[in-house]
Amino acid sequence: MNIATTVQSNDWWYDSGATIHVCNDKNLFKDYEIATEGQKVLMGNANTATVLGKGTVEVHFTSGKKLLLTNVLHVPEIRKNLVSAALLCKKGLKTVIESDKLIFTKSD
Repeated sequence: MNIATTVQSNDWWYDSGATIHVCNDKNLFKDYEIATEGQKVLMGNANTATVLGKGTVEVHFTSGKKLLLTNVLHVPEIRKNLVSAALLCKKGLKTVIESDKLIFTKSD
């Protein structure tokens, strides 16, 4: 017998390979619009998953700071919410990884 389990989390994972921000929980969206029917996203394991919508999500850090992510795709099948390093860089955020911390600073 083969049983597959999916564990979802509201944690956010900083992903240097992601080209989009992805969230599995519709309740985290501040605004939301339904996706075009049949829209899919290619995941890291080469499978595809259905996109149900997109919108804006506010990510809260342990430091108390917040980051507003736009054009976040809603993909309930994904196990971990992903923050795209490439998109943050395009928005002018510099990321430094120190020990077990990520430090974001805004470029001048």
